[in-house]
Amino acid sequence: MQNANSLYEPEGVALIGSSKIHEKVGMTSPEMFESVIHNMTKFFRGETWILDVEGKKGYKTLEELPSTPDLV
Repeated sequence: MQNANSLYEPEGVALIGSSKIHEKVGMTSPEMFESVIHNMTKFFRGETWILDVEGKKGYKTLEELPSTPDLV
């Protein structure tokens, strides 16, 4: 049940970047990414780490995070 708790009640979440190139699979627009960051930092009670693939903010790799996130 520990794995399910990590999914439904994560203690730490890593948000991975945005791209101006909308054709990239799995990427969101910078505006949408900023909205997600705002909502996570305002409402999520756990740790939130930000990785921006365009190098504008946060960590550059998952290995740089201070601890392992439950969700990425």
